[in-house]
Amino acid sequence: MLDKIDLLRGGRHSLRDARVRTKLALEQHHDMLRRERERRRRERMIARDTLRSERERTAYLLEDYKRTFAEAQAQAKEYQAILERAKEEGRQLLRILELLGKRAA
Repeated sequence: MLDKIDLLRGGRHSLRDARVRTKLALEQHHDMLRRERERRRRERMIARDTLRSERERTAYLLEDYKRTFAEAQAQAKEYQAILERAKEEGRQLLRILELLGKRAA
């Protein structure tokens, strides 16, 4: 009768039943752990994909900003050259007007 034990309630149960229940509980525990690992793995994949897409978007926006900034710098240089040329032409016109004014006087 070693395969029978008294439990707290006073009932007699087979040790084999206890082993089966322990095995079932262990299997349930392992299933729960497996599901939890799978859930965490899915969450990590989602986080990894989100991070990758955000990096790509940030890189695209940064390149767009750099391109726009370079275009603005090129336009600023072009406008600066036009302004310098206009100033020089304005000075030449003033000299011509002074010469014409001297000749007329």
